[in-house]
Order: sequence, then C-alpha cells, then structure tokens
Amino acid sequence: MTPSPVADAPLTPTKGSPSFGKDLQRMFGTMTPHYSLFDHVSTFGGDLIWRPRALWQVDRLLDRPPERILDVGCGPGDLTLLLPRHYPRARVIGVDFTREMVERAARDARSTGEERAQFVRGDALHLPFETGTFDLVTSAFLLRNLPDLAAGLKEMARVLRPGGVVLALDVTEPGGGAFGRFFHAYFDTIVPVIGTAFGLGTASRYLARSIRQIPPRPEVVRLLQRVGFSTAIADPQWMGIVTGFLGRVGVSSGAP
Repeated sequence: MTPSPVADAPLTPTKGSPSFGKDLQRMFGTMTPHYSLFDHVSTFGGDLIWRPRALWQVDRLLDRPPERILDVGCGPGDLTLLLPRHYPRARVIGVDFTREMVERAARDARSTGEERAQFVRGDALHLPFETGTFDLVTSAFLLRNLPDLAAGLKEMARVLRPGGVVLALDVTEPGGGAFGRFFHAYFDTIVPVIGTAFGLGTASRYLARSIRQIPPRPEVVRLLQRVGFSTAIADPQWMGIVTGFLGRVGVSSGAP
C-alpha cells in the first residue's frame, strides 16, 4: 500500500519555533482536499451554524450594509462564500497564505457561480491592502494559528475604515466542570481519530492542541481594545466552545 502523502508529511507545527509559519503553511496545504468535510464531521455540523449566527451579531454593530469585506485566513472559503449571500451589496476578498487553499476556494467560487468573491494569497500579519479599505473584516478559526495575536488583530484594525467592524470566530475553552472535561477529552482523543480516518495524520492532533493557544475571552477583548477597537465584545456560542470576538473601529470626532 502506498503511504499517504498527507499522513507522511511533517505536520507538527510548534508555535514559537522559527519554522512555525512554514510548517503551518505546509500542513494546511496538505489538508486542503479534506479540510471542510473534516470540520463538518468533527464539529457535528456545528461550524455550519456558528458562522451564520456570528454574522447576525455583526449586523448589530454595522452602521451600514458593508460593500467591501475581507475574510482573513479564508482557507477553502467556507465563510468567504457565505458573506456575499448574507450581504447582497458586498464584494468579498478572501486572503490566505496557503496556495492550495486559495486555489481550492477560487475553484469552488467558480463552480457555484459566485462572482462577487475573489481570492488572493497574503499574510495575516502583513495584509496586502491599504489602510481603511474595508467595511468588515472577518476570520474563522484563524486566531489560534497566528504567531502574534496582537499583531494580527492590529492589522485587521488597520485595513478597516472608521466605524468598520471585525469578526474573529474561533473555538474556545468552555470553562471547567464536567462539560469542560468532556470537551477536552473529545478534542484530545476523538478528533485525532476522526482526522486519521480522513488521512490527516498528525495535523488533526495539532488542531486539537491549538485550542489551548487562544487566550481567555477577557484577554482577547482587551487586545481588541488595545489595538484600536472602541467597541469590543465576546459572543460565546454552544456553551462557550466557540466564540465570536467582535470589535468596531472608533470614529474620530472630526469625521462627517
């Protein structure tokens, strides 16, 4: 039997190591064909609910319907392709540093006839866009993979216009007690088994561990405030196992 290239690839990124970015990029590149289905199965379809619900919270912060949206760390485009359906006037750009993910997302956009979404390669810490370009910046399951969380959030704030809104959705700690123990038991033991069944090898074990790389919710909210969001909130879903972190860039007193 020929070994799977996915399972054989060195797929154990270590946050803080000099090669973390390259290892992460290689890992997601090999995961591309299976990534969306793995997410759907491992979350019992929860990821299909979390994204739309988070956008309902975004609607409460927006001062007007967005026309320019950026989805950072777009992966295969699951959120990027949802955004034009939720915001009919918007044009959406999905950006990701993994070539295979960008190519897959672009193919899916073409196959569904979605002409208002386009995809480009780019680094979340150095977004290739001018300051104040977008009305809304989103991300899904990106925060835990950022080598520098504060720098990533600051870059999202930079490309937003005054009054623009950010949504950063990610898996989070649900807290202690029996449910918290079940949560970690599931992600530490069952999720890697599911990943192995999908041919993801050690990549699924990294994803399970990466949940612990997100700071507590109040700390993320303070980071949002520190990098320029005048409004910053955490919106937990599903007993806290996923959280939408939302912020709004302040409008200067001299603005019209």
